[in-house]
Amino acid sequence: MLSTAFVTPSLIGWYCLGNAILLAYMCFFPTDSHTDFSRQAISQSVVVLEALISLPWYLLYLYRVLEFNRCKPPSDVQRHLYNDGNSSIHSAVLDNDASHNMFEDQSDLLKYLTQHSANLQGQIKVLQKRLEESFAQTAQRVSVQ
Repeated sequence: MLSTAFVTPSLIGWYCLGNAILLAYMCFFPTDSHTDFSRQAISQSVVVLEALISLPWYLLYLYRVLEFNRCKPPSDVQRHLYNDGNSSIHSAVLDNDASHNMFEDQSDLLKYLTQHSANLQGQIKVLQKRLEESFAQTAQRVSVQ
């Protein structure tokens, strides 16, 4: 599995270090007209250095995200069989009973969810009708008064 967890903390660390150096320089050295140009040059060079350090990390992060997105996740059956402790998915898929039971369970679950969704849609329609009737009765009462 490709990991990108180290990229963000390392970038933040480099930015904090560069900004701390820049802040320390700005605070501890006196200001006069001769040092203004050097301060500007140093601050620009710190910003450029931060960008040069962070660019490879951003490219690495982009590469790892693209590689992750190209990976195809395993099917539900393979994931289920692998999580059951079977080290070899290929040999587990050959076991027809386990995969057949998994397909039956998925089929039953889909049927149940479809029926449940239809029931909920019917209940929503009934509640909408009641709500419309209630609004109509309220509107009639207000118009009578």
